[in-house]
Amino acid sequence: ITIEQTHVTTCVQGTYGYLDPEYFQSNQFTEKSDVYSFGVVLVELITGRKPICPTKTGGWISLASEFLFHIEGSSLDDILDTRLVNEENKGEFMAVAKLARQCLKMNGRRRPTMKEVAMELEGIRSHHVKNSTQPTYIAETNEVVRSRLDVSISFPDNSIANCFSIDVEPLIANSF
Repeated sequence: ITIEQTHVTTCVQGTYGYLDPEYFQSNQFTEKSDVYSFGVVLVELITGRKPICPTKTGGWISLASEFLFHIEGSSLDDILDTRLVNEENKGEFMAVAKLARQCLKMNGRRRPTMKEVAMELEGIRSHHVKNSTQPTYIAETNEVVRSRLDVSISFPDNSIANCFSIDVEPLIANSF
């Protein structure tokens, strides 16, 4: 289906934590419901948590609710995955968090379209690529490979970094 085409939904199925809260109220599934679900996926990526989390009291809380509580309370650092975030990439995490907040708006009409979400993610990725520098270990690895080869082969300085297409590159990668 092209971006301009529409579709008809006959049966909605989903997992708690991903389903649009508006769907529970209206039983109406819209294209903005997918945006909400994608927002939950973004939050999973930046927090490393599952969409439904157990509480200390034995109950359950949605990751989306917990995320919104932290982002509105200016305590986002408390929920970000500390294994991934560092000073160099914190800006990217914050940009993804702001986008996730837009996707998780309770009023579906106020959420961006998936096309707008994709454009925003591309902007974040482009900014990261433009501002990142090649880690020294990649250049050192290329030099070791060159020195061990009997024949002269030219390796571009970024050959290791470009082994994979963007389709398999993680959204947020930690630079070491």
